[in-house]
Amino acid sequence: MIEAKPVVETESIFQFASTVWIVVDFSDTTEPALDMGFRLARAMGASVKLTHIVKPPYEFSGRKESQLEAGKEGARHTLSVIKEDYAAREPYQHIPIELHLEEGSTVATVLSLVKSDPTSLLVLGFEVDESGPRGLFGNITNQLLVESPVPVIAISSNETSTTWDHVVYATDFRDQDRILLKRAKTFANALGADFECIHIKVPKVDIHALHKSRMTLESELNYEISVQLISSQDFLDGVEGYLAGKPNTLLILSRNRLSFFEWLLAKPVAAEFARVQKIPLMMIPSSVQTTEAE
Repeated sequence: MIEAKPVVETESIFQFASTVWIVVDFSDTTEPALDMGFRLARAMGASVKLTHIVKPPYEFSGRKESQLEAGKEGARHTLSVIKEDYAAREPYQHIPIELHLEEGSTVATVLSLVKSDPTSLLVLGFEVDESGPRGLFGNITNQLLVESPVPVIAISSNETSTTWDHVVYATDFRDQDRILLKRAKTFANALGADFECIHIKVPKVDIHALHKSRMTLESELNYEISVQLISSQDFLDGVEGYLAGKPNTLLILSRNRLSFFEWLLAKPVAAEFARVQKIPLMMIPSSVQTTEAE
């Protein structure tokens, strides 16, 4: 289970996350998501909204309502047991926990919930499925990574580590990276993890423009964060090679409307996805609110 870490006394560690939504389906993905979600809530001084989505039965007979109510009752009981379990654990006794039992489509319902809570973080578990044509995270997690208006952390059901030793931010030198990098470094410090920033340099990129972008960003950060340029034939090779010697790493990406990662999610080659699907990922949407005060 989660190792106890000292709470960092600050109003907001990661300023866009005052609430952690943990979406669970009671499968093997649930425990990794819960462990990481509660640990993050503790580090950030955030509340937890423990959420389960009940899908309406497909049966159109008179038993549909009774099946739905039975499903809700079972889910309500399981959520209550989980809440009691984590609330009794010493590191999490101070964390406010709300239970949310919703009915409907998982993606549409989750998006609706987090849209009404813009200063939140979404934590999901996912099954590793190398056999499917979209085998990186599964369709539900894929959609939420790409469409969520708030940051998303995706944790594999195969994840065995309860701590992150490294937090790596992959920058593409976008306008908001200065602020997001500062937040990410503070976030890493709160988790007791090392922080690094990288850029994957692929062929046919103007190296002079790239060095200029790096120097500009580092200057804006008062040289408190340096950007490592990693040369590679493609983004995946670069990320995989860099993280090969860094177990227990969280990778942070800032999502743009047509970012490389969104293109990657659309690729129909499961073997490509299998190379990185064990890496915990935080996806930050380009719409995350930033302020010049930061």
